[in-house]
Amino acid sequence: MKEKSLIVREVTAHDIPVMVKYRLDYLTELQGDMSLSYRKELSENLNRFISSSIGEGNMYAVIAEYSTSGLSDQEENLQIEGNTGQKHDENAPIPVAFGAMLYKRVPGDAKSAFYVEADILNMYTVPSERRKGISSRVLENLIAHAKEEGVAKLALHT
Repeated sequence: MKEKSLIVREVTAHDIPVMVKYRLDYLTELQGDMSLSYRKELSENLNRFISSSIGEGNMYAVIAEYSTSGLSDQEENLQIEGNTGQKHDENAPIPVAFGAMLYKRVPGDAKSAFYVEADILNMYTVPSERRKGISSRVLENLIAHAKEEGVAKLALHT
């Protein structure tokens, strides 16, 4: 068996259903179950919000995923946790965590007309993959991107 490799990369439109599913899982962990009708409504709203925010450049999001080559049967079962209702390609990477950062412009001062600030939110790791440093890698990626973009202030929302 080969060693599994973890990749942290920018989210694409293809990844949005996984982000929405994991956001709903996170909310369920924090707040308990929600009615199916509300879960569906929230899912649709999150999908629209994330899609438009990424499309307008107001959100930067990353996903951490394992390469599936050389994984054991037990590790491949992680695919079940990431199930979004779509058929999963057995050779496709397995998403295990994600994080996002929302940008906002704030009024400036004598040095600059405005500043860009960002809020990190939507940090989530599937339960079976927690305490392995995956969220740290996601957070490091978000912080590095904020620095590249010249973000003046960065806040982590829990």
